Amino acid sequence: MSLQDFLTTLVKEKLAGASLGEAQVADMIATLTDRLNKFITLNILTELATKDQELLVKFQALTRGNTKPEVLQEFIQKEIPDGAPFLAKILSDFRQLYLPNLPH
Repeated sequence: MSLQDFLTTLVKEKLAGASLGEAQVADMIATLTDRLNKFITLNILTELATKDQELLVKFQALTRGNTKPEVLQEFIQKEIPDGAPFLAKILSDFRQLYLPNLPH
């Protein structure tokens, strides 16, 4: 599942049958994309700060500007040991923050 699919699913779950126009849903996804990007970045910085200074510097250079979540996802998968479970935990935590009252 792509991060875009993940975000689309979150928005649909959040709306739970409410009828909004496509433009409104697209705006929600765009806003959520920015929030997810920041959440992933914060989690990676936290992880790397105590474990690998060289990777931390590499990641900081990567995130200067407006880095897309897909680029962060690729970095996690390539550079962080056990990257897939790490990313899964980040996404699960993000889902819990965004949809705190829904079962997980």
